[in-house]
Amino acid sequence: MKKVVYRSLISGDESKIVDLFMQAGPHLRTVGFWNWFNQSNPFGKSIIEVAESEGQIIGHYAVMPVDLQIKGVSTRAGFAAQAMIHTAHRNLGHILEITERVWKRCQEAGIEYVYAFPNDNIWKVNLSLMAWEAIGDFKSWQLSLKDMEAALSSPPRDVKITRVCNFDERIDDLWSNSPIAESGKIAVVRNIKFLNWRFFQHPFHHYQVFQAECEGQIVGYLVLKLYHKESVSYGHLIDLLTLKTDCEPITRALLAVACLFFRWAEVDTVSCWMCPDNPYMETLFSLGFASTGFNTHFGYKFIAENRTKPSLSLENWYLTMADSDAF
Repeated sequence: MKKVVYRSLISGDESKIVDLFMQAGPHLRTVGFWNWFNQSNPFGKSIIEVAESEGQIIGHYAVMPVDLQIKGVSTRAGFAAQAMIHTAHRNLGHILEITERVWKRCQEAGIEYVYAFPNDNIWKVNLSLMAWEAIGDFKSWQLSLKDMEAALSSPPRDVKITRVCNFDERIDDLWSNSPIAESGKIAVVRNIKFLNWRFFQHPFHHYQVFQAECEGQIVGYLVLKLYHKESVSYGHLIDLLTLKTDCEPITRALLAVACLFFRWAEVDTVSCWMCPDNPYMETLFSLGFASTGFNTHFGYKFIAENRTKPSLSLENWYLTMADSDAF
């Protein structure tokens, strides 16, 4: 039997890790993407453990540290992603060994819990063998572009919406005065460092970012992305944030601009993620959005010792597609 060594990441592993990604899964991954996600993110470098056999990486697991706000209090959490085992080495032993090493390092780093959006296969393992807890499954919200256009009116004249290629410091004030921050939702803070890294420094995804202004103040933004699956063209609403004041008219103004772009792109269906008890859900409901899209698992593993578990029920989160590395 070939010997397998479990260890932490070392410099020079990057190319071999991407070799593994390309062997073991269908999604495009590059060294540039791996570095962007694990080394350049605004929260600090990811905690990464690998399995090695005969000089090749045959297993990989990463947890990206994330600063979440829960009721206005910053909490150190981790976003688990990029779990991969070579197809010839897939067994529970490798999975359990790598993940246990990652949990130990997360605990040492002060991470209180790790959350993820696991696929069907790893979700079963997480629940049965790794003491994960379900936050809740949810489906993407969808609406045909024609129906969305029919339900929207022209944006208010005093709101100017432009496409931007970066955010400036004013965006931090938007987060502070948003309904998400004021309601104390569990959320990644949408500040300038996170937003510019997430949308303008991504190595291969291309986003359309629209910013709403009124009297020199940023009052909202909307991030879009095009996606094609088989014969259907999708327009993703990747991320959305507005001021708490005039939340609905600003949201509708941004969505009206999204419709114009999606019409140009010949989109069939508009899709997004939104959790229950969300300040934007009423507007989406009024337009006709329904939870008819693909299903997503959402769960967490509690790491911290001698700490009270936070209330992580689905309605307490502000989640959009921007919170996943898949979009």
